[in-house]
Amino acid sequence: MKVKEMEVEQRPREKALRYGLESLSDLELVALILQSGNKNRSVFEIASDVLKESEGLSKLMTMHVNTLMQIQGIREVKALQLLASVELSKRVIKSKVYHAPILKPEDVIEWFKFEYGTIGSSTVVKS
Repeated sequence: MKVKEMEVEQRPREKALRYGLESLSDLELVALILQSGNKNRSVFEIASDVLKESEGLSKLMTMHVNTLMQIQGIREVKALQLLASVELSKRVIKSKVYHAPILKPEDVIEWFKFEYGTIGSSTVVKS
């Protein structure tokens, strides 16, 4: 279904504004980041393929731009939008971890996970 065909209050952008981003499903959130589909595929079809390729988002953090571009309807700009949102999320989490007090051994382990990349990294440009 195309976004234009949806009831206004059920469209991802309007739903996010009314109820908050946390009210969106993974599909709606990816569709919101992608912004639009193309003449052949709706943004929801493309977002669904992103979820399939990333195994329900679990692999999105480590996906390469070229892998995303294999999905019909995703070109360089949309791939970069997705990966930029992932990178921004990682930086927010990292910032939070860096500012958290270390009170127990587990806190040090968490810091090392973020510092040394066990949280994952996506590669944007590969020669």
